[in-house]
Amino acid sequence: MTRASRDKVVAVAGATGAVGEVLLRVLEERAFPVAELRPLASERSAGAVVRFRGTDHRVEVARPAALDGADFVFFAATGTLSKELAPEAAERGAVAIDKSSTWRMTEGVPLVVPTRSTGTGGSSRVRTARRSPSSWCSRRCTVRPASRASW
Repeated sequence: MTRASRDKVVAVAGATGAVGEVLLRVLEERAFPVAELRPLASERSAGAVVRFRGTDHRVEVARPAALDGADFVFFAATGTLSKELAPEAAERGAVAIDKSSTWRMTEGVPLVVPTRSTGTGGSSRVRTARRSPSSWCSRRCTVRPASRASW
């Protein structure tokens, strides 16, 4: 089985916070192909339990070793944690997805803007955005047009 066709190892840094809880719910509702979930958080939250797809998962400390073998690492925590661990995730071969603004102006790091396409059965599509030199990036980014064929 190829890596692209198998269920994924997914780590969620900040799994015990409000954004992490929503992210876990969205992954569950959208039937994201998760073979293994690794909920991660601060030392203070380590040992807590989060529920995903009817199963309890014990939260581990967010540290580089916890990212080994992960396919996707979602950062639903502080930008500081993302700044520390996202490069570690990438070095280990994972796709790092960060909700913070930490990487928004970094060359070579794509900024993605999810959209809902009409006429596609309600599926979401992701488009790459061009960065604005403004610190108000979240309000002033422009979306590069994409043809339907590239969706």
